[in-house]
Amino acid sequence: MWDLEVIRQQNEAAYLSSLQMINEGANSTAPAPKPEPVFPLAVLAAKLMVGPPSIVRIMDLLGNSDAVAQFLTLIREFTPDHEGEIMSEIEDGRRIHRFCQYFEYHYFPLEDPAEQYDGYLLEDFIDYIPVHLMGFSCDDYSEFMSYRAGFILLLAMVENPYVSYDDNERVPILEQVKKLVGSDLVELIPPDGWSPEDIHTMFDESPYSGVATFADWIHQCTGCMQMDANYAEYGPEVWSTRVVDQLTQEWPQVGEIQDKMFKIHEWLEEDMRQNFAKVLAVMHGRERIDEVYVAKEQMPFPLDKDGQVVRKEAVYGSA
Repeated sequence: MWDLEVIRQQNEAAYLSSLQMINEGANSTAPAPKPEPVFPLAVLAAKLMVGPPSIVRIMDLLGNSDAVAQFLTLIREFTPDHEGEIMSEIEDGRRIHRFCQYFEYHYFPLEDPAEQYDGYLLEDFIDYIPVHLMGFSCDDYSEFMSYRAGFILLLAMVENPYVSYDDNERVPILEQVKKLVGSDLVELIPPDGWSPEDIHTMFDESPYSGVATFADWIHQCTGCMQMDANYAEYGPEVWSTRVVDQLTQEWPQVGEIQDKMFKIHEWLEEDMRQNFAKVLAVMHGRERIDEVYVAKEQMPFPLDKDGQVVRKEAVYGSA
């Protein structure tokens, strides 16, 4: 009677030998994978499922030998210590998933296309780096209503990066801001908004520097590839050490940019009218930002000695 453990070991040895043959005789850089300690029933189940590779899988390996060889090159370039664990998976999707897990630990997160798309194979994965691009696009601008209120308020301040497409595209944005904070505050915003350079001048040294970060993101000038590029306007990057190194160096910056924008959105939404007025006060160069602009019809006016209302212009900040 055959011992199941012997069968399993022989099967793994045959599998790794086939990989070596497909990869033109290149030796594996890692030993055969050893199963991690698990519960006895799981071990029994794994042993009962062990068997020779199917004819379909053998045909796939032989017909896809170039993709397997290139995938092994990626593994040995970026995750050499985990070749055994990755290649011990039989299905392409599982191999890609394992590779993405180990890659993220050493570099930056990858999208796992094998989990998103059925039939995604190694030959698809080896062509381009499946990195998540988060740059602002023209479609994002036209679909501004799908974003949160704090986003829309800041979008109204920044000049349109796609102004050549439609000069009137800011009109619905400003109309929406009127509904959020009132028309009197919208009147303090130039029809074309402010440039990122002007916004940086006023906000870099303020408590609201996230406004400048947001303006950079809208205009794709954060200096961070993942935050500036998007798949609507840019092609995917092929696998290369140079690109991986750059994205790895920039990854901490991605978190910082997202955190600053999230915090300014959250703060604006705590009290949209009052806090947006403070932001506009800074943009207009006011020294104090704790006085909120109030429309004249909402302002309590004092009485003069004859009991008549003393009317005065509303004050925005302080001169």
